[in-house]
Amino acid sequence: MKSLKERVQDYIYTKEDLNLFIQDAEKISDLVFKNPKLSLREKIEKSKEKISNKFYDFFLELSQDGYSNKEKILKELEETKEELLKLPVLKIQLAFSPSPSFIKEISDWLKRNLKKKVLLDVEVNPVIVGGAILEYRGRYLDLSLKKEIEKLNIKDFI
Repeated sequence: MKSLKERVQDYIYTKEDLNLFIQDAEKISDLVFKNPKLSLREKIEKSKEKISNKFYDFFLELSQDGYSNKEKILKELEETKEELLKLPVLKIQLAFSPSPSFIKEISDWLKRNLKKKVLLDVEVNPVIVGGAILEYRGRYLDLSLKKEIEKLNIKDFI
């Protein structure tokens, strides 16, 4: 069976996803000790409007998988947050707002080729026209269409 960290990584592709998970994990941590007569699943169901749609099903599933020990839940959530915060981040500028499936595709490609999970920090920058600008661990790579267009000498065409 996958660890909590491994399972939640299937939901997290971007820094934004990570921040959302951390916020939701803190809400779940608060719920753990409230109303001791209710199961964690019941508490989550009653708090549906407070938990993001992205992670609601994940936390419901978690509540069914033997996470009845409050201390165990809190400890694993905290350890998972700490580990996720250590993941490397690739900043990527795109000319368009990518779909969730496109982001997942990029993330999966990075994981296959780098042999590790990398979070994406996606920025929409229409000025680049197309392609992408990448920043990773102090390295910068401009693969934008804007850069290629700027190389062209308009005088050669007139």
